[in-house]
Amino acid sequence: MQLSVEHLNGQAVVKMVGEFDMGNKAELTRCLEQFDGPVVLDLSDVTFFDSSAVGVLVVQHRRLGGDLALRNPHRNVRRVLEVVGIGDWIEPG
Repeated sequence: MQLSVEHLNGQAVVKMVGEFDMGNKAELTRCLEQFDGPVVLDLSDVTFFDSSAVGVLVVQHRRLGGDLALRNPHRNVRRVLEVVGIGDWIEPG
C-alpha cells in the first residue's frame, strides 16, 4: 500500500496504490486526518478494498462534512463501494 498527496485547485488529491485492508487502515486514517478541506481519493491503482478501509472513508467523510470524493475505482473496488452504499461518492467520469 502506498499513499501520496498532491494539492490541485484548492483540494488535496490522495493517490492510493495497492491493497487497503485492516492491516493498513491506521496509515490511511493518519493520512486523511491531516486535511480539513476538500479531499479526493484517486483509486485508479487500488486492487483491493475491504470493509475496514470503507469504515475509514465513512468516518473521514463525516468528519470532513461530506467533502470527500472518490475517483476512478476499478470495477471490483467500485462494486464494493456501491454495495456498501457509498457509490454516490464516486466522481462522474
